Amino acid sequence: MKRYTFVIIILISSLSLCAKDIKKIHDSLAQVVSNPNLPIEKKVDAAKNLLQTTWADDPNFLHYIKLCDSLSLAIEDQELKAFVNLNYGQYFNYIDQYDSAREYLSKAYEYYSKTGNHRFLAASCGEMGNSYCFNGDYRQCLDWFLRALDHIYKVGDTPWIAVNLNNIGNVYYYLSDTDRAMEYYQQAYKLFKIKNHSQGIALTTNNIGVIFKDRGLLDSAYKYFSMAIDHAKKSNYLEQLSETYDHLSTVALELGKIDSALSYIEESIKIAKLTGNKSQLADAFSIKAEILGHKQRYSIAQQYLDSAYNLAKTIGAQEIIKNIFYTKFVLDTLQHNYQSAIQNYIHYTKLKDSLTGEKIRKDIANLESVYQLKLAEKENRLLKAKQEKQQLIIERHRIIFASIAFVVLLIIVFFVILWKQYKRIRKYNLELESKNKEITQKNIILNQQKEEIHSQKEEIERQHKELVYSQKKIQESINYAHRIQSTLLPSTNIFRLYFREAFVLFIPQEVVSGDFYWAEDTGNKFYFAVGDCTGHGVPGAFISMMVLTMLKEIVKTHPDYTAAQILSQMRDNIKKTFAASDNSRLFTDGADVALAIMETRTFEVNFAGAYRPFYLFRQGNLTVIKGDRQPLGSYLKEKPFTDHFIKLEKGDVIYLFTDGYHDQIAATSLRKFMINHFKKILEQIQHLDMNKQKQVLEDTFYQWKQDAPQIDDVTVLGLKL
Repeated sequence: MKRYTFVIIILISSLSLCAKDIKKIHDSLAQVVSNPNLPIEKKVDAAKNLLQTTWADDPNFLHYIKLCDSLSLAIEDQELKAFVNLNYGQYFNYIDQYDSAREYLSKAYEYYSKTGNHRFLAASCGEMGNSYCFNGDYRQCLDWFLRALDHIYKVGDTPWIAVNLNNIGNVYYYLSDTDRAMEYYQQAYKLFKIKNHSQGIALTTNNIGVIFKDRGLLDSAYKYFSMAIDHAKKSNYLEQLSETYDHLSTVALELGKIDSALSYIEESIKIAKLTGNKSQLADAFSIKAEILGHKQRYSIAQQYLDSAYNLAKTIGAQEIIKNIFYTKFVLDTLQHNYQSAIQNYIHYTKLKDSLTGEKIRKDIANLESVYQLKLAEKENRLLKAKQEKQQLIIERHRIIFASIAFVVLLIIVFFVILWKQYKRIRKYNLELESKNKEITQKNIILNQQKEEIHSQKEEIERQHKELVYSQKKIQESINYAHRIQSTLLPSTNIFRLYFREAFVLFIPQEVVSGDFYWAEDTGNKFYFAVGDCTGHGVPGAFISMMVLTMLKEIVKTHPDYTAAQILSQMRDNIKKTFAASDNSRLFTDGADVALAIMETRTFEVNFAGAYRPFYLFRQGNLTVIKGDRQPLGSYLKEKPFTDHFIKLEKGDVIYLFTDGYHDQIAATSLRKFMINHFKKILEQIQHLDMNKQKQVLEDTFYQWKQDAPQIDDVTVLGLKL
């Protein structure tokens, strides 16, 4: 199912020569291209034939492209250059360098758009769609596949039409719309069968088998997988053969035939290594890891899973990475590592949502609607032209008939009267018969609709039960994450070791929070902090737990670090963590933190902040110590954090807080609370005892918010010396 067909293969699908004969042909064509004594026209024709008959898995493919590219530059042939760019795009897709592929394909598409060559426009669009599909960008993927289909319909090439129908089916499969996927696969299969195209039959029967497997119809799945194996072997379609063995192994695993499953996946791995297909090999390693897990060989299973992850990450195959997280979840569950299993399942669902989220589904639905509208407009134009032609014929016939009728009118007037009477009676009978048929047809339709409504009702009830069950499982996972986060947050009592009074106002937006507060007593130093991590809910909570873990580890291993040094070390750790997992989020994930270190004997405080300030009230006067305007994470204008030192006195009141309180929107005015308003509240309450202060802040927050949704997590830490 993971295969998006490289449409260039259709150009050479009619070749039936053996590999040895093809190599001779290629060598001969290459000699013609590089011969300086031959006419330019002959060399150009040889270059086009060489590129047209060579496939990406040929070890000399890149050499041939460069040879033809040199010729195109030497003679300044734009058409040959465009064909070279198309083949470069195909090659970089094959070696999983999709950005490079799109760069060359864009140039090819631009040239063929000017010439109106629909065959090569379809090839450029198809390869461009492949590059986005391999990256998991299904909206762009479907857009290019629909363009390819539009161009190839104009050419009328049946195998190419089938290839694009299959590719569109793949997009819908990854979006979990298996009904739409099945429609496109069956259309493609019928076209390939008409042409007796073995590679295409292997491709589409494999995909149809996957849908039957997903629906639990294992006998039907096995039937189609067997057909795919036969046709893949017949056409030496090794990559498809490897993929189908993958699916056979998963069917055997579901039936409890673990040894058979292991045998099938070994065949898949052997072929994937032979073809050098990294994405196929990563997928096969992941499946083998799950099989070994069921055989309780967890150590070897983990090794295969690590290899699969490294391969998938290298080629940017997000769909495979998503499946790897699910396999990790299965292995952790088999080993009763439930905490790790929950984390891997959350990674799986998060990546799945990013690939097939609601916005992507709507964009894709809009794309197809626009495409269907264009087809309808084209059909309407053709129908209108046909109707106009028919109307012209009718008008001519009417003139001829009127002339004849005028000549013979006096002779047949009596017979005309009788004929009109006959026509009235006949028309009445026909209308009566038509009405009877219409009533009968409506009764049939009503009965069918009644049956469909009953069937839909049963399906809705089933889906409702599944939705309730899924919601229950998700809520259980979130509640478990809340319990984990709660154990990491300190008790308010730890602040009272060195401060006369203390309060923590902690209001998460959801069950779990991206905000955190923290304290650590080492005897001669007392560390305390408040932080705001990127996001809220489950994603924010995971980042906050990661940041807390880093903070504790740095304090433990570097007790002599100042507050600024601790923040700098945390920034480096966060950048390394997210750079290793997802380069696209380097400038989005991180944290804003206010960190203070108090000497317990002298009450001197060392403060440093990442976007968060330190508020100090002394004898009723407010002093604001601002943090640096940079987060704990990647930032374009990074600089060292600044240490501030303050000598505390008895009666001083300190506040550390996140931006959730003063960013809250009011229900009535839709205005933010604002930082100046927050300062005024603190000035009014700083002399009260801490429990009263917390109550005033909490009441003020909810009075301001009322029925408006909470937009962020809220944390305020108050300390009185």
